[in-house]
This record gives sequence, structure tokens and C-alpha cells, in this order.
Amino acid sequence: MDRETKVLAMYDVRGIQDYIFRTNRVKDIIGASLLVEHIIEDALKSACAQTESQGRVVLDWETEKGQIASLRGVDVDAEVLFIGGGNAYILYRSRAFCQEISRRMARYVLEHTYSLQLATAVIERTENYFEDYKSLNAEMTRIK
Repeated sequence: MDRETKVLAMYDVRGIQDYIFRTNRVKDIIGASLLVEHIIEDALKSACAQTESQGRVVLDWETEKGQIASLRGVDVDAEVLFIGGGNAYILYRSRAFCQEISRRMARYVLEHTYSLQLATAVIERTENYFEDYKSLNAEMTRIK
């Protein structure tokens, strides 16, 4: 596969239940739950801040719904399609950039939670998003 081929990546935070419920103190559970809720987004922001492509990553997926920049011809290196429930879907311009960001994100999650893990599945993007979504989820199932 060409390193410059657009890829679609799925991230899945592993170990959430054990992490959140490692204590029976409500205050600790709420704090852990809030951390998990934002861990992927925080990891992505941190990873992007460490690269030269900071301004070429579209993170604000909630206000851009239905307006995928890279499909409109806007020059971006990565674009968040969805983040929620311990998962994220991100479209990357190249496999190389995806690998760099993914490594940095995994390190961030480990360093900030000490027990959560970030599973990553990556497929080559096609023009059929529905098939890509199915393939990506199948790849994540295989990886888990």
C-alpha cells in the first residue's frame, strides 16, 4: 500500500470498565469517567501539537457534520469524523501521518491513565464510505 494513500482509522479505548470502577468511591468514578470521555480527543490534540501539521488537522467534527473538508477539496492532513463512547474515526491524507499520530496518541493514553490502552485499526479509504465503515469495524474486531 502506498504511504500517501488516504486511510481511515478507528481508535478504541480498551480497559474502560476496569479503569472507571477500580474504586467504589463515587467522586473517583466520576473523575475517571470524565477523563475517559475526553482521552481520545486530548490524545489527538496532543499528538497534533507535536507535529508540523497543527493547522492542517480538522478537530471540530461536531460543527462540521456533513462537511468533510478533504472531500470538498480542502487541503488537510487529518480530519475527525466522529469521537464518542471511547471510539474515534479519523480520515488521514496518508498512512505515514496516521502512523505518527497513532503512536503519539497511544503514548499519551498510557502516560495519562497508566492502565487504558488504545487499539487502532486502519484501512485504505475507498469511495464507498459504507463499505469502508464495515471493513474498518471488521479490522477492529480482528485486532481486539
